[in-house]
Amino acid sequence: MSDPHRAAILRRRALFVTSALGALGCGGPRPPHPESGSTASGAVVSVPTASGESPLAPASASATTSSHAPAPVGKLPPLDVPADVSEAARPYFEHLAAAVPDVHAALDGLPVPRDCPIDKPACEAAWKELAEGLVELDERIRRLEPRCAGSSADARRFEERLAAHRAHIAERRAALVAAVATTARWVAMFEAAEQAAPRVCLKYACRDW
Repeated sequence: MSDPHRAAILRRRALFVTSALGALGCGGPRPPHPESGSTASGAVVSVPTASGESPLAPASASATTSSHAPAPVGKLPPLDVPADVSEAARPYFEHLAAAVPDVHAALDGLPVPRDCPIDKPACEAAWKELAEGLVELDERIRRLEPRCAGSSADARRFEERLAAHRAHIAERRAALVAAVATTARWVAMFEAAEQAAPRVCLKYACRDW
């Protein structure tokens, strides 16, 4: 086996291992969301990567079967893997192409209780389910981003692609929340769902790509 092919296989193998570690999640400080102004704290564990590649955690949880989320806003940004991309950058494009459809499927499957008022006791369980689904969705969105940024032309190219998809997803998410949840009760419910889902933050030794 030639050295270039061996190096490519080792990079992908290391990416798989670190992705599995990333799937453990992160219990450290969460970034604030529009629904919640606070963060949760937790432990930080340092874990170096085997090859310097940024671990890309795959989406792990399945979406619900009901479909009530708004349709995609505008045209979905491209998801193809450029033919001329470097071997170092290729796994990032491949991960994005695989993960973005799962994010949209999770958004489509959110169980939105549109005809059940949030202040009605009988509806509380349905709204809690939506809050938990959004917390899970936000974790999927977070995992789209590489743990380590690169500085190459292909890395910048990937960042532009990622930014386009994040903006597209954020617009769909914002439309959903604005349509069904604008009360103080919802803010408290979403914050409780977030606090109930801590994650252990993993630090990685990064190498430029």
